[in-house]
Amino acid sequence: MARRIKLALIIGAAAAFLATGCAPKDAGSGLGVLDYSVWEKTTNVELDFPIPGHENHYRKIFINKIGAEYRKTGERGEYPDGTIVVKEIYEGLTDPKEDRKPVTLDIMAKDKKAPDSRGGWRWIVRDVPSGKDMVFKGDFCAACHAEASRPHPYGDRNPTAQNRDHLFY
Repeated sequence: MARRIKLALIIGAAAAFLATGCAPKDAGSGLGVLDYSVWEKTTNVELDFPIPGHENHYRKIFINKIGAEYRKTGERGEYPDGTIVVKEIYEGLTDPKEDRKPVTLDIMAKDKKAPDSRGGWRWIVRDVPSGKDMVFKGDFCAACHAEASRPHPYGDRNPTAQNRDHLFY
């Protein structure tokens, strides 16, 4: 009887291990963005116009709870570490239908202490079909997004030059 109980425990433990080992994992960046589509959107503006860096692609932008709560304070300083922004990038400038999937997810993750952060953010592009991440270690993304706090940038032009900490919307 004790042998059967031990066998049942071993089988149960093995099953639990396999179940967690086969669970969906996030890609190489280690960021928890699998459920981003239920996060708040950062804007109701239809992002259907070309901009440098994202070219002729329609965009939808989501922010996690940490960033969304910070935005509600009305402050315009630096977002807290742990803020994650996910930008869905679609082929073309037309509003994607429900059945269309983005071609990439452009991810900004606030982590000032990360060795690969630029402007306090990690800049990651996830290829949706393969699930592979590319972490930008240069200043390409951060240099363009630094313009978000200046009065002339894309979209709303930010006339009051509020500090937006690299986020246009």
